[in-house]
Amino acid sequence: MDSQTMELLLTEYTTQLTAHIPHDTLEVLHSGLQWLPEWGGKAGFTAGPIFISYIALLHSTHVCQALFNRMHPDVSMLHTWVAMLVLSFGGTTMASILLARPPGWLVSNDALAVYTAVYLLFRFTPVLRVVNLFGVLAKVVLAAADGVARALAISAFAVDTIRFRSSGSLQTSIVACLLCGTLSGCGGGLINGIFGVTKRTWTLGTPVVSIDVQLAFLTAALYTALTFSSAVSLDTAKGVCCALDIAVLVLQVLVDEVNTWIACKPKKSKKTGAVPTLAVSPASPAVAAGKSSATPSPVPARKRNGKKY
Repeated sequence: MDSQTMELLLTEYTTQLTAHIPHDTLEVLHSGLQWLPEWGGKAGFTAGPIFISYIALLHSTHVCQALFNRMHPDVSMLHTWVAMLVLSFGGTTMASILLARPPGWLVSNDALAVYTAVYLLFRFTPVLRVVNLFGVLAKVVLAAADGVARALAISAFAVDTIRFRSSGSLQTSIVACLLCGTLSGCGGGLINGIFGVTKRTWTLGTPVVSIDVQLAFLTAALYTALTFSSAVSLDTAKGVCCALDIAVLVLQVLVDEVNTWIACKPKKSKKTGAVPTLAVSPASPAVAAGKSSATPSPVPARKRNGKKY
């Protein structure tokens, strides 16, 4: 299927879909989808020379919470710091290498400073306990931020770099968009699966095609298809990817919590008409071996009409 056929199919499908949605609802949805990636990329505050993005702050918190909840407490500081960097920037770094471009965390001073500061807070302060106290609420908020970060890494970084900041045949390479987009969304997890950077001892292993890999590929394919068509604007396409990743990751958190609750719920025994059996104490070693005791135990006398016999 060439790009023109894909564009015609997507335009026709989008036209038919919008025809069944009320105009007011469509405007609100369109505005929300455009606002989401813009807020994710620009919202934040400045602390001295460093710009702290809200999404970077929440995403680093999400990575450190998962990391410190699973890693052994005796692992060295350098080990956990490298593991945090791999999980946070491993995917975009691999995509940058394939595209012969410097990674974003290497070009800017902000990203590495923010992620390292959050890591140090989790390492030397009780921030992990505070975050864990919020339970499901914290997991849902951090999963939503993780969805925005993944979607923007796939769309605004990987696919946009190929489609609009490259030259030659690379601009129209669907393979490059899918490969670099997927790596940008889940590359850190793939590296961890191969080298085991979050384990106490690094060991080679086989990466698993988890739901994170599938979601990254689906997001990359969706955004790539939207960039080849003129059905929606790029901001709206980024918003669609953000909404998709947020929905899937939040749903995954909720499903995991329900499964954990079901597994921890005590099972009630069914009432039956069977007579309960009395517990029999185990015999002494002497009796078990068939040997009689040296001093027999006295037999209590029974009474009848007040007399012993």
